[in-house]
Amino acid sequence: MDQPQRQLLEKVLRRVHSGLKTFQLYSATHASAQVTVQDVAGTLRGYLQRYGAVALQVNKDRLLVDGIPLSEGSMNTLAFFLYVRNLASIAVLPGVTDREVGALLSILAQDRQVIESAGGVERLALSQDLPHITIKAMALSESADALSEAGIVDALIRTRRLSPEQRDVVFSMLRDGPAATAALLVSVQKAAGGTSTDGKLIDVEHLLIALETLDRAILDEPVEDQEILLQSLAQGVLQQDAGVRAALAPELLSQAVEGGSGRAILGELTGQEIALIVLGPVGQGDVAARLTKFLTSLRLREGEAAEVTAFLGTALNAGGTKLGSFAASPGGVQLQPAGPEKDVWAAVDPSLLAFGPRDEAALGVLRNEASERAVTLEAIKGQINLLGLQERPEEIMETAKALAGHLTFLADNQQMDMLTITLPMLQEARGRADVHRGAIDAELARVLNAGLLDRLVRDALQTHADGSDDLLQALVAVRDHTVPHLIRMLERRPADAQRVELCNLMTKICAGQAGLIGSRLPGASPHLARDLVFGLGELRDPAAAGYLARLAAHPEYLVRREAIDALRKMPSDQSRGALVEFFRDPDPRIQYSLIEGAEVAHDERIMTWMQDAIRSPDWTPGAIAVKVAAMKALARMRADGALPLLRRIARTRWVFGQGRRTVRQAARRIVEDWERSRQRPA
Repeated sequence: MDQPQRQLLEKVLRRVHSGLKTFQLYSATHASAQVTVQDVAGTLRGYLQRYGAVALQVNKDRLLVDGIPLSEGSMNTLAFFLYVRNLASIAVLPGVTDREVGALLSILAQDRQVIESAGGVERLALSQDLPHITIKAMALSESADALSEAGIVDALIRTRRLSPEQRDVVFSMLRDGPAATAALLVSVQKAAGGTSTDGKLIDVEHLLIALETLDRAILDEPVEDQEILLQSLAQGVLQQDAGVRAALAPELLSQAVEGGSGRAILGELTGQEIALIVLGPVGQGDVAARLTKFLTSLRLREGEAAEVTAFLGTALNAGGTKLGSFAASPGGVQLQPAGPEKDVWAAVDPSLLAFGPRDEAALGVLRNEASERAVTLEAIKGQINLLGLQERPEEIMETAKALAGHLTFLADNQQMDMLTITLPMLQEARGRADVHRGAIDAELARVLNAGLLDRLVRDALQTHADGSDDLLQALVAVRDHTVPHLIRMLERRPADAQRVELCNLMTKICAGQAGLIGSRLPGASPHLARDLVFGLGELRDPAAAGYLARLAAHPEYLVRREAIDALRKMPSDQSRGALVEFFRDPDPRIQYSLIEGAEVAHDERIMTWMQDAIRSPDWTPGAIAVKVAAMKALARMRADGALPLLRRIARTRWVFGQGRRTVRQAARRIVEDWERSRQRPA
């Protein structure tokens, strides 16, 4: 159980605890009690939608789910409250109604003496018709069994904790093999009051609790020993007597579906044994439906799922032969007549194992669909639909985090269409999650930074990759994460070809969002700043002009030059205004480039600057080129206000130095052409 699931479950139980206190104070018809029922039921249904059925075990001092104790504090108080009412376990299934929740609270809120005088909590629950709630009371019978006297049975099914001495005894029996393990389970069943006498209903609830306890205890053993111990436990289950085994099979299957000990036990059996234990208690016409639920919920490996369906297919091909008269062959999936020494399924009624037409069709579908991949995809689709319907922020957060955890699976299986659906939905869910937005962001960042984002970017850079449009859409959906990742790649100074590809990809991702790139310019290294500026230019977005204008004061010439080139790619009032900031650049190369480009014709500020440049006392070669270019630009713009300045330069008699003479000669030609053009008739 992960932390979010634990927190949500504890929230549900706190609501239940509060509801019990309310029902102790008020009758079930009181307004406060009705409000409490709605609150508890709503919170409980939110958990069930997200995580499925919940099974709670009760100890004297704590509550457990799958053998894992919940937090102390209020959980311990609730555990004692339920324990004194002789409650062993309670399971709630999806679909529970307000009426059932109200009935449950009403039963448990009664005094212990009242409950016992009415026949116990289990009898009261049965009288209320609670189809989605199952309550079990603890009722150990007296037994002279040595294991019971040692307290081992009580430890397995009530406290669910083994002392070191008890643990040594239990694991010694598990290591002795299936026979000793079967004897251990028989002791548990006898002590718990279950009986295998023919004709009587057999209660295997406590045996299931013991299996769960043993399964959890095995996990504490060295890894190399766990498989042997689990195999011994699984085979011990198969060696139970016919009645117990028949009653245990559907419960074990149910626990496998819910993630309990049945999952580990069935995981140690062969595909043939799984098929038999599943089919044993199932009636005619329901075989395929039950098997479908089992295979999809257990999420078998594809090979094992295929073995199950192949085994059943063999039975179909045999003309509907009853499986009860056959046993699995150790060498494969062929069916062989069972000898007395091999037939551990003799108690199964063969009439329950006939196949019908519906079963055959359904099994054909299973051969293609019963795999972990198909099941996971269906689960993701369900979560996508659920996320669109949810309204409560905490529920949105839980579903969004679960979806984020599946992103890598979608990428691994080339499900780019679902990936492009899921990522935008996660972004939309952030807006509805209110104060829980940070939790979604953190989970999404964790998944992306664990390698998924690097992989998507790498695939997107390969232009020949299939589904490149889907890849681009996926990256656009998480561009808040993608852009920083691309920038980190550019910081590593890639080769020129890759640098251009990265810049082009960033441009596509940031279309219409110049701020994602522009906000990274402050503090960027010179080589990175040039790449970012190139990307802004490729956007052709006037909104980028403001970011580029600030680079007029950048100390690096190449960065300023790149910014000018970028502004030239986006002709607009904003870009022309930004270019003005660069006209006072100290480098003559930039001054000359701007004057020759004539991007800001007839701007008074520029004409004033060009006249100042002409008057400048700087006579270096670069400055001389700027002076000549400025005079030509003023003449092209017909800036009459500059004509007196040009005449004065042209009429200067005495000048010294080649540079000054070059400027004077240029001024004379410009003034002469200018005045000649003014004298021509219009």
